[in-house]
Amino acid sequence: IEYLGDIHLQYSFPYNGENYTVYVDVALDEYADSIYSTSVPGSVRHSSDVASGARFIVVGDAVSSLSQRLLDAYTARNPSAPTDGPEYVNYILSFVQNCFKVGSDTYYHSTSTYWAFPAETLYTAVGDSGDLAVLTASLLIASGYDAGIATVNGHAFATVSLDRYTGPT
Repeated sequence: IEYLGDIHLQYSFPYNGENYTVYVDVALDEYADSIYSTSVPGSVRHSSDVASGARFIVVGDAVSSLSQRLLDAYTARNPSAPTDGPEYVNYILSFVQNCFKVGSDTYYHSTSTYWAFPAETLYTAVGDSGDLAVLTASLLIASGYDAGIATVNGHAFATVSLDRYTGPT
């Protein structure tokens, strides 16, 4: 059975030894607008070029509301923790890595490359590395970060610019 309508899903995920819960809402109209979008040509949707994939990084209603819900859940448990640095980025990344099924474009879209808008990934709860990178970058942008995507050996990942970072060089 395939359900087509507004989606309201609950996700729970671990971060720093605690479980967090957030709801994701995607209106059928936003999902359908993503699938049938005329803002990018079909050739771009099926191009393996990272510049093509970057055109799918958007902050729509679903991403905006999810970004706020993630922030609310985080600050409820960590009221004095900063939300402008690597810890919060890792929190968002943990959400995406733990809550979405990784699936191939060949299996789900019958094509070797298919860039999905964030609303599509949120609606179906599945995506390949490119789709999950686009979703992560969109959530980071909605959270106030400068973010994008990159690819290495055919696998995409989200990138983020941080003012303060003390990890390995």
